[in-house]
Amino acid sequence: MKKVGLISYHFWYNYGTVLQSYALWKAISNLGYDSEYIDFKWHWNNQKNQKRSLKLKFKRFLTDPFKHIQKRELQLLNLAMNEFDLFAKKYIPTSNNSFTANDLINFPPEYSRYIVGSDQTWNPLYLKEIDLSIFLLSFVKENTKKFSYAPSIGTLQIDESTMCVYKRELVKFNKISCREKDCCEFLSKNISKDVVHVLDPTFLLNEKQWEEIEVPFKMDGPYILCYILGSKNCISDYAELLGKEKRLPVYYIATSRQYLKKKNKLIGVGPSHFVNLIKNAEFVVTDSFHGTALSINFKKKFYSFSKREGNIHSSDNRRIFGLLEEFSLENRFKNDDDTRFEDDIDYSPVCYKLNDRLDSSYRYLKSIIE
Repeated sequence: MKKVGLISYHFWYNYGTVLQSYALWKAISNLGYDSEYIDFKWHWNNQKNQKRSLKLKFKRFLTDPFKHIQKRELQLLNLAMNEFDLFAKKYIPTSNNSFTANDLINFPPEYSRYIVGSDQTWNPLYLKEIDLSIFLLSFVKENTKKFSYAPSIGTLQIDESTMCVYKRELVKFNKISCREKDCCEFLSKNISKDVVHVLDPTFLLNEKQWEEIEVPFKMDGPYILCYILGSKNCISDYAELLGKEKRLPVYYIATSRQYLKKKNKLIGVGPSHFVNLIKNAEFVVTDSFHGTALSINFKKKFYSFSKREGNIHSSDNRRIFGLLEEFSLENRFKNDDDTRFEDDIDYSPVCYKLNDRLDSSYRYLKSIIE
């Protein structure tokens, strides 16, 4: 039996990206099927370019008279990035060959079927048209089965030209699913084809299954974990208030220079450590979709914020709120000026809804690989 060919943002120096990649591969493996990610080198997905772009963010600090601080920051950044490299090598199977868009168009690799994976693989704001068309499986030969599992388009503001690309390519799919409910409704309306709403791949693995790749990160006692991707001070301010209220230290995963400055910064956190840190936190405070998803999956006490300024229903801010709505956890979302604390979560109704959604998501996944 030929392998299933997966294509996604299977590697990026972002915890959610690599963990959702692993989770989809693992879920397919648990169902008894062999799969691997096509190593598509779209312009953001070259590891050297990623490292270079991240390091360039620090170049602005070269004018700092304390240049040794800048050098030290780069060293700390590399500690985490090396952990990502090790995780990908160990846990994310990829094709032997790497491909550019033109490579895939001219010499497409052969698989039994092709599945577009999750994350914002259909977001036109992130992709050139040629790369978007690849993630829409334009390179796949005729009469070959095409599917998707939980991609996101990231925005509902799609121009006419891009919508034509969606319509042209998605009509060729055997089955389509998306991660966000509003994306499903939007695409279904515009392409006149059913689009199934499924869970993010990180939900496809339960806590025990996540333990298979978990690596302990040494902590000195109970803690509040902050995982912040944006730069809004209100999120860390809220976490510190929560820490005082609960008499718990607040620790920050060092995602940027802003959090490298924190006294309680966590350095060298790899994806396996990340799972461990969320699982064992007393509280999680985050502006991350996958930070929120894993908090729900692990039944944690948590608070979520929007990553960007502006309306929570605009841009990618709405992804988190939409996820919370799905499980009736809207009160875990905090507006920037909201400093109230909420009662602990009763996870009984959440688990009931989650199990129902897991059943339907797994039924869909089985239907596209069998």
